[in-house]
Amino acid sequence: MKILVTGASGFVGSHLVRSLQKNGHEVLGTSRTKFDGFDEGVHVIAGMDDDFASLIEDVDLVVHAAGVAHHPTNDPVELRALFEKGNRDWTQRLAAAVAESSVRGMIHISSIAAAGEMAGDAQEDQALEFLSDYGRSKREAEPAVSELGTVGKLGVNLRPPLIYGKGTKGNWAKIQRLAETGLPLPFLRVLNQRSYLSINNLCDLVEAVSLKLDHPELSGTYQIADNGFVSLLEVLSSLREGFGQPPRLFPFPAGLMKIGFNLLGKRQMAKGLFDDLKLNAAPLRDAFDWVPAVTTLEGMRDTASDS
Repeated sequence: MKILVTGASGFVGSHLVRSLQKNGHEVLGTSRTKFDGFDEGVHVIAGMDDDFASLIEDVDLVVHAAGVAHHPTNDPVELRALFEKGNRDWTQRLAAAVAESSVRGMIHISSIAAAGEMAGDAQEDQALEFLSDYGRSKREAEPAVSELGTVGKLGVNLRPPLIYGKGTKGNWAKIQRLAETGLPLPFLRVLNQRSYLSINNLCDLVEAVSLKLDHPELSGTYQIADNGFVSLLEVLSSLREGFGQPPRLFPFPAGLMKIGFNLLGKRQMAKGLFDDLKLNAAPLRDAFDWVPAVTTLEGMRDTASDS
């Protein structure tokens, strides 16, 4: 099978390219910048040309991992425009090209941020009120992919939580560096319950979806995560085990720490560290006959031991 992976130089994209090639697929990658590091046989095109029709010629499946999550600008208007162009507009144009082509399916790596910050008993269709600019750009991109099912193609949006694995950047890298310090940390009482996703599980899921390209009725938006939920206490203990260190955690009221983070303007960081985030990946597992092979704490421990 010939598969196009956009965002091939990124953390998710690079893992997907290598996994798909290992599974025997012919892989084409795109990146906005030139880069090295792929095995022979992976054809990489630098840049993201607007001529999507020629880009996807003779391709069976498009895995759209390109997007904008962070940018150094401090201008919220400029950042919102970057999100809209890089996440919403590119996805919509790529999905439109897929709809008019011989491509059999498209997988869009969205984000759980597209679900919004649910307040109390708010329903999914009420979540827009609670979206960040990033989450809104991802959410507005999703319908173009889901609607591929109406033209006989498989269109799947995946909403992952924080993804961890070798080479991870962003928030997971910060947690890993914190654990690696070996310093005593005040998280012994942080017993929140959160979903995470191993990059290896994501790669396995993409392979499982590729086997269902003849089932456009499975098109839609799915939450994806490892099985089960883990606390910050468990995450740090597992990482330090991987680093060959004792946990060195001591008790301190989680509520007070969260207030402190909020006062420092670190609201999103506080939510990620102390709040619950329980994703339901059962519909995805059932639809694509997929079982996550990597358990969260084992995967996190192995990530630390490999670093």
